[in-house]
Amino acid sequence: MFNIMQHKYIYLTRVAVLILFLGAAATAEAGHKHLTGLWEITGTPSLESGVPEFVNLALFGKDGELVNIDPSEGTGIGSWKRISNKTYSVRFFGFIPLGPETKGRYEVNGTLHLDDDKISLYGDFLTEVTLEGMPVFDFDGTISGKRL
Repeated sequence: MFNIMQHKYIYLTRVAVLILFLGAAATAEAGHKHLTGLWEITGTPSLESGVPEFVNLALFGKDGELVNIDPSEGTGIGSWKRISNKTYSVRFFGFIPLGPETKGRYEVNGTLHLDDDKISLYGDFLTEVTLEGMPVFDFDGTISGKRL
């Protein structure tokens, strides 16, 4: 069971990183910097976590909506908001596919920074995994992204 849980945590981490990257990539409109648009996000979890690097797609809506898509783990949803000129906070949630009887969930929180070029971003994240509502695993890492 621990191996299955580790796999699910790795999946959730990938999803979290993708969302963060997508959230960080911002579009400039009328002189304002924001995250609206589609981004390719690369997540690099901390070495201690044992979670491998991953690549996700993130879509940031104009009203703060966030959709993160991980090719192996599925979709997470959440929100983003501007903290300062080129800095954003992101938060999203998703389910871990552990089976019909087991309810796994992950939550990703991160901070994203838009580069001056407005087509790339970087930041950090924390992913927390719960099973049946109980915390079982967390890990942090860094993200980078490019606007598509």
